[in-house]
Amino acid sequence: MIQCDNLVKIYKTKETEVVALQGLDITIEEKEFMAIIGNSGSGKSTFLNLIGALNMPTAGRLFVDGKDLFQLNKKEMTEYKRKTVGFVWQNNGRNLLPYLTAIQNIELPLMIENSKKSKQTAQSLLELVGMAHKRNSYPLTLSGGEQQRVAIAVALANQPKILLADEPTGAVDVKTSDYIFDIFKEINREFGTTIVVVTHDRGLASKVHRVASIRDGKISSEQLIKNSDVLLSNKVGFLEEMEKEEYSILDRAGRLQIPKELLEKAGISSNRVKVEYEEGHIKIYPTD
Repeated sequence: MIQCDNLVKIYKTKETEVVALQGLDITIEEKEFMAIIGNSGSGKSTFLNLIGALNMPTAGRLFVDGKDLFQLNKKEMTEYKRKTVGFVWQNNGRNLLPYLTAIQNIELPLMIENSKKSKQTAQSLLELVGMAHKRNSYPLTLSGGEQQRVAIAVALANQPKILLADEPTGAVDVKTSDYIFDIFKEINREFGTTIVVVTHDRGLASKVHRVASIRDGKISSEQLIKNSDVLLSNKVGFLEEMEKEEYSILDRAGRLQIPKELLEKAGISSNRVKVEYEEGHIKIYPTD
């Protein structure tokens, strides 16, 4: 569904230049539910904005649903934003119009598409996210978690193939976070929607199929969650109980990002190392 090929994004001002992505490569399969994690400033949100066609890359290529995204003309790009991707933001002010009720917010994109079943579809989506009882409530009368649930329904209104969520649980409590991720899981299972969630919360990894970690604008590691369909109780250390496989990622030039903690364990503090091949393994040694 999504193929990123050596994506680079550089933000420039008169005084500074910030490299947000530096040669990011990743493939996301159709119907996959995955999380992107990483420290603040690692490039997570930039990556999501490129998929959502909210930004253009400085270099590289991005294919979504078989289309070269940045070769689309203006009309094709508008169609892509309206029908291929749905977006859920952390800031609810970007998700919902304050002067419309919950159900009116969902009906609006359906009306733009001239849907004849806008009211019926909107009601069904409210029921899906557990907000049917608040159909006539305005956003300011809803809690943060309730607003996010309505925002998910809005993002699903035009049945997008891909749902993008940027820190959707960043402003809610743990119980609400779990509930929101369970909604994503149900959407993925029920409709086959490809879902990509950016989050700083590593504890939510149990609810997705795959976790990719971004470090310094590149995918540095991936973790496959083998029992992601089993809802585990929320407690300290529960990730250690899961069956999972973690991989480091080689880029197209054969470069590998090694986690800082592993370098420290190996006593490597310099940027110069010795690399040897021995009995089917590549070994790295400090030079001092």
